[in-house]
Amino acid sequence: MENGYFREAAEVLERLYTDSDSDKPLRVKLATIIRSKDPYVPLLQSFSYDLLISKVKSYIELFMKENETNFLIQAATKQVESNGLGATTLQNKTVNVEEDDKRNLETKQRPHLGQKHKVSSVLQSLNSLQNVETHGDALASGRRRQRWTYKEDLELKSGIRKFGVGNWAKILVHGDFNNRTSVMLKDRWRTLCRIEQD
Repeated sequence: MENGYFREAAEVLERLYTDSDSDKPLRVKLATIIRSKDPYVPLLQSFSYDLLISKVKSYIELFMKENETNFLIQAATKQVESNGLGATTLQNKTVNVEEDDKRNLETKQRPHLGQKHKVSSVLQSLNSLQNVETHGDALASGRRRQRWTYKEDLELKSGIRKFGVGNWAKILVHGDFNNRTSVMLKDRWRTLCRIEQD
């Protein structure tokens, strides 16, 4: 309505609110607002997302206070039926929920779990630093640069002819490359292209 789409707003109103008597007062108010073609009506200005959320929360809390045991039993029955775990035995028994059991249903926060995770990650970091200190550069030099052989260059060129440029993983699987990765193949192909241009 703020952009002037009043006809579309009327169509949406007709589509959302059918001819039921329960929605009639709201439908009449909204139809009046659409006919007046003024999107800045005080009724619409009083609505906000925060207000809507607070109203929904208060309604849910009131509903849960009145129908808590019925709601929990229905939810449990649906869960049992969906899993096929013999809902008839659950329906035949009466379930009594006492005040002590309600406290068990509430979730409790456990702030110490996050602290345990932090402590373990700090200890792992310390262990990795100690490994670097004791082993020196042996870990860093685990994969040394190997020179490309003429045979590997031929394998790369034939793989590119067969699978095309960019299919490095397929070329790597079907070719005989001595402990190479697809990124290495791509880099070597760029180098070969540069060499051929010069």
